[in-house]
Amino acid sequence: MTTFNTGNPVPSTAVKDLYDNAENLDAGINGASATWQDRRGVQRRSWAGLESEYDQFIANNGLKRYQTWSALQADTTRHDGFAADVIGDAGTHVDPITGATVSNSGQYRASGGRWQWMRADTLETKADKVQTKLDLASEAASIKQPFDGFALYDVGPDGVIPLLLTRYGGALYPLVWYDVAAQRVMPTDGGSGGGGVADTGRSLGYVLDGALRAATPAGDRLLDDVSARRWVQVQTTNDVARGVFRDGGGGTHAAVVGIGSGEVFPLDRVAIMADNGQSNAPGQAGTSSRSVVYGEFYPYPDRVLMPATAANNVWMGTPTQGGASTELLASSITGLARLRGSIAPTNQHGTIGVEAAARRWSTRAAASCAGYVPKMVVFSVGEGGQAIANMVKSPPAGFFNFANLRTALQRTVDGLALTGERADFSRLNWQMSETDSGDSALGQKTYDLLKSYQTEFYPITGQTVPLRMMASQMSSFRGGGNQAVRSILAKALEVYAQWGDFFCTGPTYPYPFHTDYLHQSSLGHAMQGEFFEAAISQVEKTGHWKPLHMVSAVRSGGTQIVVQLSEPATIDVAWLVAAIENAGITVTGTTVSNVQVTGSQMTLTVADANAATQVNAALVTHPSTGDRAAETIPRSTVRSTTSIGQWSPECGGRQMYKPLCHQFITIGA
Repeated sequence: MTTFNTGNPVPSTAVKDLYDNAENLDAGINGASATWQDRRGVQRRSWAGLESEYDQFIANNGLKRYQTWSALQADTTRHDGFAADVIGDAGTHVDPITGATVSNSGQYRASGGRWQWMRADTLETKADKVQTKLDLASEAASIKQPFDGFALYDVGPDGVIPLLLTRYGGALYPLVWYDVAAQRVMPTDGGSGGGGVADTGRSLGYVLDGALRAATPAGDRLLDDVSARRWVQVQTTNDVARGVFRDGGGGTHAAVVGIGSGEVFPLDRVAIMADNGQSNAPGQAGTSSRSVVYGEFYPYPDRVLMPATAANNVWMGTPTQGGASTELLASSITGLARLRGSIAPTNQHGTIGVEAAARRWSTRAAASCAGYVPKMVVFSVGEGGQAIANMVKSPPAGFFNFANLRTALQRTVDGLALTGERADFSRLNWQMSETDSGDSALGQKTYDLLKSYQTEFYPITGQTVPLRMMASQMSSFRGGGNQAVRSILAKALEVYAQWGDFFCTGPTYPYPFHTDYLHQSSLGHAMQGEFFEAAISQVEKTGHWKPLHMVSAVRSGGTQIVVQLSEPATIDVAWLVAAIENAGITVTGTTVSNVQVTGSQMTLTVADANAATQVNAALVTHPSTGDRAAETIPRSTVRSTTSIGQWSPECGGRQMYKPLCHQFITIGA
């Protein structure tokens, strides 16, 4: 009730308004009615109403506790994914889904009217909460977890219980809190755990309109606002945020976020990343300055895995014979093993791209999230020089790329399921097109292959996040054919604003070569893998990636052509490629005498601008026969001015930049 009902605007310091506020707040928190009316006449949910809604939500969708395994087994009405736990039942039983003998007590998940045992520890007793795998059958289930800080829920029409902060007078105040002893959500009343001002001497994450933000000693900042992620919860521990978001496909995910960096890493899913690329030839490992062999460098060896075989001769999915890759037999994978540590010494050779990407990802996670490293499985499938026709679902006889990838995924998912873990196949480093360099439809064919991968492999993992393919532009053109590499860029730009699963990393010429382009050194593979992971991290942080490319070209007088680039760039002869005439830019129909780059504009001085028809970037081809050494590789010394990261010490330790793409553009387009 509102006794005085002054109608004064908010805020008000009038004594009568303070009386009305106290009276209404008493009714809202302590009253039995489901709603109450504030002094401005707005109908509000009471605390009794919120508790009732929460109890009903949990009853319908959330985590339910049973006293015995027998009682749980008898409940066959729960939908798939419903979470439950049994506390205090000391017996054992045979899991009806996995067939393993498991403890009666533990956490369970409903599946097809049966209950699968997931893990022994419960959210209430788990000591290492940073690596707790939140059961996300519903967001409300995670309220059961004891919070080190304040859990903040987005208020939405889905009925998620709001645990919120408010800001008043520059300070953060918790409005509601979770009482661990009472195991219930409580309103702020000045008592232990919930009253008073939130600690603003450290960073504290919170959700606002689906975006993830942080209140830090230096002020508020935006952590994550990617449209494909709508955050609904976040919890902060020691300046590291753990949260829950929904993806564009409706899936719910738990993630850990570095408040300082905004990096997002999975908590509830094991990441799978793979590459289709060149192998390291025998003898490359450790034989020259262009070789690098990663040893047991991982501080977290149990977090980085690969498929394994009984013969112990797998190199991340590709069996090796003295260092040379061979096709994977569909029956060879027997389980999962530690990366590198399980490879027979006689089969070790130089590092390849996906391994370098895994190391970069794990290192970045540990640095951003106070030592937390997500589990990942990495492997390489097949040989990079294959034609696209040999990599489809139904290839000619003797080619197994599609089957290899399907087998590796299925065996990986099956192996993880034994420990109650699920996986997302989220990263694919594509180093193809050399064989099909003259195919102007290769970009579309590659995209179609990605779609067939998604159709075939999503049911295996059950994922809703996209499989993202970062496709490189091979620089080894045969007989002047460069249509394929241009089509990769064209397709990536065409689908740029769509599903967000196909991207072009640009040319591969910045990476060191062995004897020719086709066979990169192990150092080149490591650099390509690091660049791939840097590009993927940009996609996940910003929602997009664009390589450095030409956007338009127009004539500017009789001897000048002005080219608009996609971002500010520079000509850098001290970068990763040697100096080249006119920065690797040519113009069809006339000759180029000078190239200058200022900001995002490239100005070309030509003999006759009126005779020019198109500008060619990094497309000066080498002969189809003879040595394809680094000096003959089509390339440009134009690169972006903004660094996307830094190479590892093994890869030189310098700043990493986007190179200008292989491309031509019609003048006036």
